[in-house]
Amino acid sequence: MKRIPPDHPLIRHFRWSLKKAERTASVQPPPDVEDYICDEVLAKFVHVDNLYRIRDSSGKRVTEIAEILLEGEKLPARDPVLRDIWLHQYIGDYALFIAGLFPESLRRLSRGPSKDYLLMKLDSIFVPFESPLEYYIEQGRTSYGKVSRFYAGVDGRKFMLFSDLSTRFKTYVQLMSLVRVYLEANPHFQEVKRILTQ
Repeated sequence: MKRIPPDHPLIRHFRWSLKKAERTASVQPPPDVEDYICDEVLAKFVHVDNLYRIRDSSGKRVTEIAEILLEGEKLPARDPVLRDIWLHQYIGDYALFIAGLFPESLRRLSRGPSKDYLLMKLDSIFVPFESPLEYYIEQGRTSYGKVSRFYAGVDGRKFMLFSDLSTRFKTYVQLMSLVRVYLEANPHFQEVKRILTQ
């Protein structure tokens, strides 16, 4: 997995945008959550290969949560529990990133027929979703909740981190939406866009 160094200007820009979004929204996540959003979601997904880590059997990028679940279950693993932790953490991160920064990309789900569309409709029998965004929020919240339960009694810090991400998922999606606004409004954003597309 490709990583951006912690001292990279882009990371500083993400942190600045996140802090500004927190002040605007009057939301103060715990420091672990703030670091996680910046380092494990924003910075990690700058590289498109990290955003689309899972591929189908033909090597095509998997871009829908339903497909991520299906293909993720097929990944070889010495320990299926660790694979499930990784998979649900990835789904939570992916849902947070897409729902927060690129919610317009979810419009395609309303048009049908896709696996996410079908899963959204099936899930809506139990939990009615008014929009694909609500579906992604629920999938992210649920996935982080599963990760937190994996860590219960094993790693208190990770348990608290993923519990908070799950419980306040919608708030963090809104925070990410503000991050996008600040990224786009910043006069240095063109430089950031240039860095992102290299």
